[in-house]
Amino acid sequence: MIWLLFKSCSRNKKSKTIKSDENYMKVNNSKEIIKELLPKLDVFNDLEACNDNIFVIDKHFAYLSMFDPYNEFKESTPEIVAVAEKEDIENDSAITNEISNLEGRIEDSVVINNRFSRVTEKHLKTLQCPFTWNFEPEVWKKNIVNRIEKKYGKYNMNISSVRFSFEKYISNLIISCGLFKTNKVDRAHDKLIDIWEWLDKLDDKNEPTYLAIRDGLKHIVMSTLCYILFTVNRAQCQQLFEMITRFNTLDSKSRAAVNALHAAICLEIGGKSLHNVVQYAKTACELDPDTVQWHYYLSIAMTAQRQYLNSNISCPTEDEFDSIQQAVILSNEPNPYFNFHRMHLMTNKILYHFYHDNNKSKSNENENAFEKIKKDFLSIIELINDIIRMEPEDPHLVVKCAKSLMTLPYLTQDDIYLIKQIISIAVNMAFHDFTVIRAIQKNIAIFRELVHTYIEMNKNKSHLKDTIIENRVKDKEDDLLENDLIPIIEKYEKGTNPVLDLIDLLEKYDGNCRSKIMAQICSYSILFKESSNLLAGVEQFMILINEKTIANSDIVTKHMSIFIKDQSKVFNLAELVCNEIKLAITLGRIENQYQTELYLDQLTKIMDVCQLKPKKINPTFKFEIIGCNGKENQNNVSKQTDVIHQQNDLQDNKQIVLKNSTKQRRLKYTPNNHHTRIPKSKQRRRHHRYD
Repeated sequence: MIWLLFKSCSRNKKSKTIKSDENYMKVNNSKEIIKELLPKLDVFNDLEACNDNIFVIDKHFAYLSMFDPYNEFKESTPEIVAVAEKEDIENDSAITNEISNLEGRIEDSVVINNRFSRVTEKHLKTLQCPFTWNFEPEVWKKNIVNRIEKKYGKYNMNISSVRFSFEKYISNLIISCGLFKTNKVDRAHDKLIDIWEWLDKLDDKNEPTYLAIRDGLKHIVMSTLCYILFTVNRAQCQQLFEMITRFNTLDSKSRAAVNALHAAICLEIGGKSLHNVVQYAKTACELDPDTVQWHYYLSIAMTAQRQYLNSNISCPTEDEFDSIQQAVILSNEPNPYFNFHRMHLMTNKILYHFYHDNNKSKSNENENAFEKIKKDFLSIIELINDIIRMEPEDPHLVVKCAKSLMTLPYLTQDDIYLIKQIISIAVNMAFHDFTVIRAIQKNIAIFRELVHTYIEMNKNKSHLKDTIIENRVKDKEDDLLENDLIPIIEKYEKGTNPVLDLIDLLEKYDGNCRSKIMAQICSYSILFKESSNLLAGVEQFMILINEKTIANSDIVTKHMSIFIKDQSKVFNLAELVCNEIKLAITLGRIENQYQTELYLDQLTKIMDVCQLKPKKINPTFKFEIIGCNGKENQNNVSKQTDVIHQQNDLQDNKQIVLKNSTKQRRLKYTPNNHHTRIPKSKQRRRHHRYD
């Protein structure tokens, strides 16, 4: 009776022809695809350079995401997907007119079937299907159909073969719901009929796993179709609703199947639906603890919920491991899906602990930890090998194994070879399936991106290591220099000239330490020697700034003389030298014109190299540094200040005279620069008064 109703629900399908496409034909040659893809993995030389370090980054955890490991909602589809999209467009064109008139037909059907309006939305909510599970409306607007097709591929969506798999059931059911929510009602309806026909054929196959949960699976399909018919045909909706076995009257295994599939579809929908996904999976395990698939879903549900509520950078719980281990133990034969998820959890745990310890600066510094994680990775690789030896029939699962290898932070040349072997297996299994080729392309892009990141991080770490070593050497040299300067300071305090001792010390050091000694010699010559010794100090400074890196370093800009007791006296050595040169020129301390020109040239060069701005002469600069408590120093400062003021007054007088003379010259010339004679004024005629 139910099958007759389903047949009456079917529509006459128009024959649809699929035109051959050149791009599609290109992917029908596995050898060409392998030849194109595998060379992109030849980056071992780059990896080998980084294998002294292991880098675990945020991206590793992003690629472990259960819900969206490829960022499907954000990234655009590769070019090869255009082939399938073109095929969809051609299929859609045959029913374009039918869909465009959908609203009118719905209104007509509602009017015609008013007498069958006993079924209400309230009644529909008592059914169990994706439409009654209160998913967010935005979920269906994110092109979920396209995403599911890319994820599962042709193998996992092919319900023409009479073989049951949860992947086939879930993917086709979600696509049907997605089509309905995007107003492709006829295609959604036809997809459900196809699912029912597939389940009907499975009834005769005597497959124990399927037969035990058949009523739960059919309850969901019938409820989904009833929801669709409520929109387009109330009469058939009423008939179907009366035939559906109510959820509460189903046996425990069927109710467990409904709860488990509710959890499985929540995993595909993602978002807020992950809040309750664990509860649905737990209920399924409680109702039917003997079905191994429910323990598998429970483990995946806990993983997805952890990643959603916390973040991808989190550690798997013991419950996640216990549930998947329970599924592996209860399974009568090795299941590649179960083993893959167990390997996935172990990889997550290893990476998390290494990442967590590395952030505390422990892991890479500890050789034992480095060797331990390499052994852990060998265990993961062996688990992946075990899965491949099971010869899984799902090409997408084989591609996932390759991805799990590619995203390990430490790989050898043998591992690269194994990746190539696994990819070749996947291509030979499904070279005609663009979704498989697309997944391989994305994984290779991820792999190359990670390798590039490793290279950059390795360079940065090597540079940082070199810098640390250099700083340690510098600190050690600074300590040695400080110890060597102490006796020189002590001799100076007893009245000994320290310059010779400092010059002897130059032979012992190089680099920055040598420059520091040169700076001390220069500042001592200027600060503590007679003004006649200025030339020697300037020449020493010119030698010091031959290296431009020193000219603007702290050795010059934040100089501190070791012969001044007040260590707070920090000054710019270049400014001191320039000030003393200008002061010597102003005070007339230069012996001859040649020396004046030499000083001016050096002054220009110092200001340019040390990037100094012009400043007024400060006659007290030197005494401010060394202190001027003595009367002699105060007298010197006073005399120099008076001379500077006199020079400034003389300069001001010269400027005034110069301006006046310029003004007089301007009066003697016309605007066109022709010289004219100034007319003589007429003599005033004198009038004599005669009495």
